[in-house]
Amino acid sequence: MKSELIGRYELRSITRDGQVIVGIYDTLDEALGAKDYRMRSQDLPMVIYDAHSGQPLLPMARESKYE
Repeated sequence: MKSELIGRYELRSITRDGQVIVGIYDTLDEALGAKDYRMRSQDLPMVIYDAHSGQPLLPMARESKYE
């Protein structure tokens, strides 16, 4: 599978056993929305990674639309 066919952003949950990819998204806005939703529904830290470079996106701050 070519890298152009998969989503650009990976949402990863950080657990005591390591990292788990919980979603793959085409746009950063989709990934941020999913991160926002999961942060409200669970207690685990979430990090968005660039799937192409394998690096986390930092800083990951944006105003929540739910506040």
